[in-house]
Amino acid sequence: MGKKSELQSNLIECVPNFSEARDPRTIAAIAEAIESVPGTLLLGTDPGPGANRTVFTFAGEKEPVIESAYRALAKAIEHIDMSKHQGAHPRIGACDVCPFVPLEGSTMKSCIEAARELAYRAGNNLALPVYLYGKAALDASRIELADLRRGQYEGLRTRIEREGFLPDFGPAGFNERSGATAIGAREVLVAYNVSLETDDLKVARKIASLIRESSTETGLKKVKAIGWYMEEYGLCQVSTNILDYRITSLKSVFDRVKKEAKDRGVAAVGSEVIGLLPLAALGGEDDSESEPHLEPVVEYLGLNRHKPFRIRERVLEYRLADLKKDKS
Repeated sequence: MGKKSELQSNLIECVPNFSEARDPRTIAAIAEAIESVPGTLLLGTDPGPGANRTVFTFAGEKEPVIESAYRALAKAIEHIDMSKHQGAHPRIGACDVCPFVPLEGSTMKSCIEAARELAYRAGNNLALPVYLYGKAALDASRIELADLRRGQYEGLRTRIEREGFLPDFGPAGFNERSGATAIGAREVLVAYNVSLETDDLKVARKIASLIRESSTETGLKKVKAIGWYMEEYGLCQVSTNILDYRITSLKSVFDRVKKEAKDRGVAAVGSEVIGLLPLAALGGEDDSESEPHLEPVVEYLGLNRHKPFRIRERVLEYRLADLKKDKS
């Protein structure tokens, strides 16, 4: 009974992105570190070999989640050497980013506290340079991840040593092995990539430039986008973060990319969600009967194109419910 009540209130989610997806031993070690903390639920592990990046999703009450994140960071910098890292996704370190997200009964204030506590511990105990971003940022110039990632890992030494880009916590110098990490607090977002039947990176980058919100005349609200070539699939993708799926839906992003691609003689041939997403982002309702009605959405978006999209494993509410049931 104690375990069940422990997992039913004040839940926060943590979604760290680690710069490794090609070494199963490292992924397993990080997963084991996360699960070693009582009260933490590991909801998903999503490795992308082309990006060479693995997204972990776990949840629980604040203190166990902070501890799981800390142990995961410690394990990552033990196993990952950024001086040897290659991958398509922009990144600044072994743990590129570690956001906290409010879920059931929790608040953004709680997530900000979690981010700052983890940043303090990681900086002081692990000698990891840490930048706070999003709602947890201490400096307005560091709210946006893109500003922290400018120049990526390869440009980090110059930014720290010559441009005064000093971390909020941790040593005021460049750590060649670990790089740095961005720890923050944010609302739920959906990481969503649309695949194009082309290897022409210029096409993907052009479409991304048109659909991102910062493109004031043609952009989609609450959407960030880049174009990249994904070697494991042999094609290019428009990779997006949908910051508010209630304002811009997955279907809206897919349809817009499809149209822009068609105008350039290219087909959109499917898409993928990275990590988990809320039920409502797929058009579902908060009840067990909505699952069968999601299949047409999955089919329309081509979410099975690259690997099977298992609804009960990829929808946040279903995954939480199933794991809570197992733990009770």
